Amino acid sequence: MMAVINKLMWLACVLISVSFLALSYVVVGKDERWLANLITGIGTVIMVSTLGTLCYWVIMNRIEASKIRSICRSSMASRSQSLPTPYTSDTEILNNEHKKLYAV
Repeated sequence: MMAVINKLMWLACVLISVSFLALSYVVVGKDERWLANLITGIGTVIMVSTLGTLCYWVIMNRIEASKIRSICRSSMASRSQSLPTPYTSDTEILNNEHKKLYAV
């Protein structure tokens, strides 16, 4: 459910930004064409940089999460080969230490 909410928030962020840019262009565009273009350009740069930063942090978080999962899998595989009973307390600790990141 959080994944759906996350995607809807991204969509809402983009649509609000686009609507603000379109409205500012319509309001200012008739009389001062250069000002409307300037506002649209600045708004576009801000929107793209904000979404780019959010994408960067989400991707970096997913890369970190996949590294932690691979470390947990490799440690569990090595423990299951060396010990007859696997220990789950260490993996629970690793899973609890990893914080989930939502761009909400």
